[in-house]
Amino acid sequence: MLKQTIVSINSVLDELINITKEDIKDIIYSMQRLNEGDLDAKIQTSLDGDYKKLKDNFNSTIDTIDNIIRNIHLKADDMGI
Repeated sequence: MLKQTIVSINSVLDELINITKEDIKDIIYSMQRLNEGDLDAKIQTSLDGDYKKLKDNFNSTIDTIDNIIRNIHLKADDMGI
């Protein structure tokens, strides 16, 4: 009985570790794309908890950067640059 419980707990922990690794891989991939200048690098993966907060903040940051660049282009156009 104890051995079966330990095996079950280990299985659940392994599953949680694998989910966490995949979430982090997706976040790192999007961060690398943004670092290369890709403003379409939003995190598309469905995430929960703190990972969702990280995703939402990351995607919001991309929107902010995109808006800043658009405003710079508009101002440059207005100035005839």
